[in-house]
This record gives sequence, structure tokens and C-alpha cells, in this order.
Amino acid sequence: SPKVQRTLAAVGYLLGAAFFLMIITGGWQESIASFVEGEYEGEGALRVPSWPARWTVIGGSALAMLNYLVMAYIDIFKPELLDSEVNPDTPPQH
Repeated sequence: SPKVQRTLAAVGYLLGAAFFLMIITGGWQESIASFVEGEYEGEGALRVPSWPARWTVIGGSALAMLNYLVMAYIDIFKPELLDSEVNPDTPPQH
């Protein structure tokens, strides 16, 4: 039934958000330390700062987590906004 499908999708979205929250909490302190200490990677002439990559992972995980939370919110509280709730017999409105 559609209600069961929406519930399972919402659970999946919340699990996705929890996964990215774990990435954020697991890498937060290392990202701050990398920036404060000026951590570099590489040898010799090719030494690059490592903090941009660390912060990119944190930022991307935050955006992904936010996306999963918004999808779960829509799935739970505003299912009429989902394409899956559209009547297949109704022609698309442009």
C-alpha cells in the first residue's frame, strides 16, 4: 500500500541522514585540527593543505543530511508534493 511504501521510504531517508550525521561527527574534530594546525599532505615540492578536502567532506555530508531530512519531512508530512502520489490517469499540467 502507498502508506507502507511512504513509511519505509521515510525510514530509509532517516537512516541516510543518520549515516551522514555519523560522518560529520566522526570527522569534525579532525577537520578543525587540520585547519588550525595547517596540516599538509605530500612530499617535497608537492605539498598541499589537507584541510580543504576534509571540510569538503564535512560540507557535502551536511548537505546530503539536509537533503535526506527534507525528503523525509515531505514524505511524512506533505505526501501530496510527491510524484508518487499523483493520479496516473490525470494528464500532466504544464
